[in-house]
Amino acid sequence: MSSDNPHIRKEAISGEKTMNEALRANFRKLLHEWIFFQMKLIREEGLAIPQLFTLRYLYYNRPKDLSSIADFMGVSKPTVTGIMNTLEKDGFVKRQHDSEDRRRIDLALTEKSLDLFRKFESMTMFVVDDFISSIPEDSLVRLNATMTTLADKLRDTVQSRDMEK
Repeated sequence: MSSDNPHIRKEAISGEKTMNEALRANFRKLLHEWIFFQMKLIREEGLAIPQLFTLRYLYYNRPKDLSSIADFMGVSKPTVTGIMNTLEKDGFVKRQHDSEDRRRIDLALTEKSLDLFRKFESMTMFVVDDFISSIPEDSLVRLNATMTTLADKLRDTVQSRDMEK
């Protein structure tokens, strides 16, 4: 509903700005709570955040060599070596020779790591199910559409930033 009255339009802009500020604040709050939930799960397993990032990278890109992990994480190979040594000692990863180039050593997840990811997924879905169980169906439909849009926009933003590099 548009109006030629400048006072009404000014109030609408002011309301939009206030809504944007509220959305930003709530988005930060949601991310903050989610990160702390994830950190709690990580700590319970005795892992540090760089170790989890490394495991997640291997989970989605397995198996990989040390250099590709270091490049992805933006850290030196000695840093990744230290992370991998600890993860290997704790039974989360194993070193294996590449099937095509025996000189190359790849890092792969163990069953212990896969169990960890299944546990994280289960706990995450428990929290999500608990969260959505209190939301009316019509709101869930809108929430789902909004979350899909946000996820798509985030992916597109990350990909376009990657292309700029």
